[in-house]
Amino acid sequence: MVRINLAQEEYDLSLKDKDRLTYGSSGDIFPAVCVATKKRYVIKMFYKGLNKKAENEKLCYEVLQNCPNVAECKAMDIYQGRVCLVLERGGCDLAAHFQANGSLNEIRKRFFEVFFGVKNIHEKEIFHNDLQLQNVIMVDQDGEKIAKIIDFGKSVINGVVDQHKDVFQAGNMLKEALQLYGYQVPAFVNLMIGTPQKRPSMEIVLEDNWFTLKD
Repeated sequence: MVRINLAQEEYDLSLKDKDRLTYGSSGDIFPAVCVATKKRYVIKMFYKGLNKKAENEKLCYEVLQNCPNVAECKAMDIYQGRVCLVLERGGCDLAAHFQANGSLNEIRKRFFEVFFGVKNIHEKEIFHNDLQLQNVIMVDQDGEKIAKIIDFGKSVINGVVDQHKDVFQAGNMLKEALQLYGYQVPAFVNLMIGTPQKRPSMEIVLEDNWFTLKD
């Protein structure tokens, strides 16, 4: 266990391989605890040389800080030459959550939250570009669980990119979750239609009564 200082706040974390939550093309993610508040976070440590990538991800979180279904970024700082983001920590990702509770009503509820988050992201002229079940975490908030989107490492902000790729990926997430438990895929999941311009926006999808049905 080591104690590091990031943005004038101390955090306890283990940098051992066995404690690393995940790693990818951008960097490593480790669980951490704020010494002052005892609140749990994750710290994303970017590989050296990826400062611009880290700054872009931090900017995405800043722009989206008031979106209820996007995880929060507490701070950014440098530790041993690596840019670090201090991020909100969830209990599990959406894939693991559905393994524990894969009822149709639960899938409806969580995908309404996810799609609402994607809608907010697009309204801020950000495009995620990596939507998948593993990039949504379940966070305890005011005694309730809520789905929040994470990992903006591949995102584009204020760029010449349309929303169609995100729409396809969102539809694929829903289809994957429904088919895993043998549920019927609703008609509006033409989100994955081959012609990108024919895919509906998240705003239109959220109006579908499928989300309010009960089984």
